[in-house]
Amino acid sequence: MSINLPDIIQQVAQSSAPAPVFKAQVNLPIKKMVICVTKDLSDEDRKLFAQYGKLTDYDDRMHCNLPIDSFEWDYIVFDMRESEDRYALMKQVLPFKDKYNVLVYSYAFEKDEIVPDADNHISKLPKQQARREDFEALLMMKRLVKPRCYASLLNCVLGWYQQVKN
Repeated sequence: MSINLPDIIQQVAQSSAPAPVFKAQVNLPIKKMVICVTKDLSDEDRKLFAQYGKLTDYDDRMHCNLPIDSFEWDYIVFDMRESEDRYALMKQVLPFKDKYNVLVYSYAFEKDEIVPDADNHISKLPKQQARREDFEALLMMKRLVKPRCYASLLNCVLGWYQQVKN
């Protein structure tokens, strides 16, 4: 049984070309990640980074006369407890900060003391992700902090004291 279709629909049905296939492509430039540490990376942390790229520890005895772009790495670790590492960071990374993501991995109480121009500060690494882009996005995401009830209480008491004083 055939159905009589209007001429325009028959022309479309006869000359039907395959529908164009659109592929989602995200070609964002992936910046290399500079990790400034004040506490040691555990073996599990190192394995986590190694899943997404090459993790290299900066060693001044080996890398002192080399620009950091001259050797291969995706993640480079600068130990801020070492003066040579701090100097190399100031000399080779911070002036060219647009080429790198600078991440500080330290204890929570050291938050703003280490690298003032850092893109993010974390005290705990995120869990393993399916893709490198997701993992690095979590590394660079600013964390939300839990409200501190003692600070709120102190602000309330000080505010009340100022009102009574005036």
